[in-house]
Amino acid sequence: MNERGGGGDGFSGKRVGENADTLAEQWLKAMAMGDQRAFAALYQEFAPRLYGYLRVQINHDADIQDLMQDIFVAIWKSSARYNGEAKVATWIFAIARHKLLDWLRSRRRYSQLESLEEIGEFRSGSEPDIADQVVTELSVADALAALPPHHAELFYLVFVEGMSYKEISVLLGIPEGTVKSRMHQAKGRMRQQLRKGGTDDERTV
Repeated sequence: MNERGGGGDGFSGKRVGENADTLAEQWLKAMAMGDQRAFAALYQEFAPRLYGYLRVQINHDADIQDLMQDIFVAIWKSSARYNGEAKVATWIFAIARHKLLDWLRSRRRYSQLESLEEIGEFRSGSEPDIADQVVTELSVADALAALPPHHAELFYLVFVEGMSYKEISVLLGIPEGTVKSRMHQAKGRMRQQLRKGGTDDERTV
């Protein structure tokens, strides 16, 4: 996984604006043919992003690294099954989330697992689309620290990955309106924690 491609052939592993999705699709197609340079490029692009995503759920670096290994093995093995129905990033994060849930199950993290898997807790309504609002009260890092894992997950996907509500609804397998409602609740929870002057201590240990 540490092999690096070079040059200007699309295997540098660096995002290039709007071309990122196209490059990622090219990498997956090449990986399906056994191209390890394409895998190295995709790893270089997505490893830091997946690490950040897992970090809001898991505290121990060794556990994250082990899980990352499983995730990228699954991505390599599944590359031929990518069909373009979702963005590559959404597809990859879906694999990562599936592996995360399996990891939580294996360690009997039931309370965290239930909060990540719950669906339909909130109904879609007339809430404004707050994804377009800028988080001005505090930095994203502070916001993530102030939230329990199931809310931090949404914050990470929206404000770090820049995913739309539609993309997140596909990733989490819940209605788009439910994503909006959960984000609304997450921001309320964040402000509540700030008023209390502390953070939830609900990370996996």
